Amino acid sequence: MKKTSLLTLALSAFFVGIVPVSVHAEPVLKAAENDFAFTLSAQNKSDLKRVEDYLNALPPLRGKFTQQTDDRPDVLKGDILLWRPGRLKITYTQPVGDFIVADGKMIYQWDSQLHQQSQTSLDKTLAGVILRKNLSFAGDDVTVIHVDHPSENELEIALRSATDPNAGTMTLVFDDQPLVFKGWRVLDAQNLVTTVDLTDIKTDVNLSKSDFVFHNPDFGLGTRRQ
Repeated sequence: MKKTSLLTLALSAFFVGIVPVSVHAEPVLKAAENDFAFTLSAQNKSDLKRVEDYLNALPPLRGKFTQQTDDRPDVLKGDILLWRPGRLKITYTQPVGDFIVADGKMIYQWDSQLHQQSQTSLDKTLAGVILRKNLSFAGDDVTVIHVDHPSENELEIALRSATDPNAGTMTLVFDDQPLVFKGWRVLDAQNLVTTVDLTDIKTDVNLSKSDFVFHNPDFGLGTRRQ
């Protein structure tokens, strides 16, 4: 399989799309409808509030990740920087060479094989929902479709776009008691599941805005690398 296909899967692990709505829209926590039917219980709402409070207070972090898609044997690895609100950097370990940067407004993606840059507004992705300032799951652009405790010490929250429900879903994964962000799982429009597990997370780190600036690796090169 071509590496470009691998990159597509890599990017789908965090960039399930949404269509932004007015920031003045009145937030209403909605359970999913039709095929995604789900009724939020009092416990579900309590869990959502705990996660909102946890993520809104999350300090800058640095860690590592592994990523695997259900139809591939490959396991991708790399480093992650996260600085809420708005900033994220995902760097895949060589020889992949791809990376993703969110600078607070835009998300940039670099394909090291094609030597191509692409970008989209942070507000057009589910990544933007969990990176936004004053995070809330009570909004018109996102729908909670599941809140689950797979075990006593695990918590999962599944989300989808309220405006484009066929774009896919993102499930946030946490250890519980105490609450710790452990990764995410994406079901994309092609019904492929990509799982990202976070490890070696450190929150006693100093990050700067310069860590989240996109730099084209080919800038200044006289000829394109082969």
